[in-house]
Amino acid sequence: MLVKDFIKKYFTKTTAIIALVVLSTIGIYTAMNIRSQLMLTRAELEASRSLYSIIEKEKARLDSMRTTYIKIIAIRDTSIINRDRKIEIQSKEISRLRGELTAALEETKKVTADSSYKYINERIPPIAELKYPFDSLQVKKIYYTFLERDGLFIINGKLDVLVNSLGQSSILKDFQIKDLKSLNNVYISEKDILKRENEAYQIEITGLDKNIKKQKLFKTLSNGTAIGLAGYIIVNALIK
Repeated sequence: MLVKDFIKKYFTKTTAIIALVVLSTIGIYTAMNIRSQLMLTRAELEASRSLYSIIEKEKARLDSMRTTYIKIIAIRDTSIINRDRKIEIQSKEISRLRGELTAALEETKKVTADSSYKYINERIPPIAELKYPFDSLQVKKIYYTFLERDGLFIINGKLDVLVNSLGQSSILKDFQIKDLKSLNNVYISEKDILKRENEAYQIEITGLDKNIKKQKLFKTLSNGTAIGLAGYIIVNALIK
């Protein structure tokens, strides 16, 4: 009875209504504000998830590019190794031919003029009257020139093949450098996308944490409003 007398003495119906209106207004404003914040937080979460989806697609694209470049580079590495081995063999063969030519030309000093003359006539058989005599030194010089010309002709042919091989090797290595740079750019992009992914995760985690806190606050406020309304009903009943 003391509680009821106290309420009747200090809480009139008008006072109770005013208190309810004030509490309701504050509750509604706060609820609307929290609800707006919840909607904003959910929008941020949705944007974060959308960004994460884009990042996942970009990661898949970069992964595919990385795999392709690695395969191409590996295949080209094998081609470059084989080409370099071929160039090494060709270079050694040219060195051998040069050595043999040098030795053969040195041996011409020991060849007699008669042997030189015989060799020349075998290489270029006479078909007309032999009326242009040469001395022994001329004959040996002509023999030397024949050997030198033949040797250089073969070496020059080998050098042409070597130059072609070097050109192809240079082209392969240029493409390899280009693809290695592209692969490096893919790694840099993957590093950047991982950073963006981490940022997206952090945004999502922060957003979820905000969402949970706002939901708890909204629930607490709703419960408080309900309790306030119940209190008003009780006080109103007691005033009567």
